[in-house]
Amino acid sequence: MMQMIMWKRILSLSTIILAGCILSILKIANYETNQQFTSTSSATINSKSYAAPDPNVHYCKAYKWKETTGNETLDAEYDFFANVINEFADNGIQLLLNQGSLLGAARHFNFISWDVQDVDFSVFSTDTAVIEKVLIDGLQLRASRNNDGSGPGNSGFGYHVFTPFQRFIDLWLFGTINSTHSGCVGINNGCKRWYTKYKWETPHFLTSDLACRHIPFGPYMFPSPYNTDEILNKQFPRKSVRVDCLNGILSLDSDVCCAKSCGRCGGGGCSTLPGGKSKCCGGTIRDSGIICDDKFDTACIPTAPTARPDWRTSCLNIR
Repeated sequence: MMQMIMWKRILSLSTIILAGCILSILKIANYETNQQFTSTSSATINSKSYAAPDPNVHYCKAYKWKETTGNETLDAEYDFFANVINEFADNGIQLLLNQGSLLGAARHFNFISWDVQDVDFSVFSTDTAVIEKVLIDGLQLRASRNNDGSGPGNSGFGYHVFTPFQRFIDLWLFGTINSTHSGCVGINNGCKRWYTKYKWETPHFLTSDLACRHIPFGPYMFPSPYNTDEILNKQFPRKSVRVDCLNGILSLDSDVCCAKSCGRCGGGGCSTLPGGKSKCCGGTIRDSGIICDDKFDTACIPTAPTARPDWRTSCLNIR
């Protein structure tokens, strides 16, 4: 009798666990259905020719300036993101580096060492049907519309795009604000909702400042805004665009150069990082008053920004 009761309890518990698993699977499936779009949402567009590039516009593409970074995994990421830029350009949509990715390119000609979350691109189109066709049919990527924001509506700055790597892609949809200025408008003016939520003033840029030039980004030359410094000064008013500290790691406020061995510059537990307090802690380096002798020096305070090479190209006629 006791054995029968025990088996009944085990069977009952198993049934509950199974039901819970099925419910979880259904919730996940429902989430993916609600969050992600499919190619049927824009089926009226010819899947073989999403857009006719304007013959009077020179679309900037990514191209290699050196063979490798010396890191195969990192090389694969750069190859992947370059292909995304070029696929959009082939379909009449210009992508430029934006936000933290542009900051990394301007300061380090690379990803910012601590920024492993995403890659940001400005997308010079608000045609969601064409954008989604390029993402799904051209690049065969999964993506979801961003709906983060505060205020009327339910749209955001653009898209989150999933990649085979740790970093995903954020696409910020740009458009014309008035006769002289452009900026992020998002989907259904969702950029305003995003900037309102995070209490930032929505930056507007001279359209001429958003014309294309190329800047080194890993082994590639990536399209970026022509007036990179002005764009970054509006997006990150407290951060320097200096390119000193070439052999080290800049602090978040760009005012201290830590040793590369630290892995990061400052923050909790910095004294336990390889290199110790004197090379890895921003406060200690700041208090030391040691000024960097040159842009290759570390464990010091960088001087005024050095003059950056002018990477301008002839790609100046984007929409």
